[in-house]
Amino acid sequence: MTQTTVATKVHQTLDAQGDFTAQITFNDKFTYCFTQNINLFFRQLTDLNIFSDARFSADGFRTGFADTENSG
Repeated sequence: MTQTTVATKVHQTLDAQGDFTAQITFNDKFTYCFTQNINLFFRQLTDLNIFSDARFSADGFRTGFADTENSG
């Protein structure tokens, strides 16, 4: 008795590298957005005290109120 041929029942093409490049692109975009958010967070944190430090150094050495007399 002869052996019959076995037929495959796969009706789609198998593309092994189809998702690989999309996944790398997505990971690259995700990493970029994540690092941009971290950068924005630290910039906001460091820029938070600029005006308070400037006022403290200017007003820190005063001992009383400003002299409001018209001297001219």
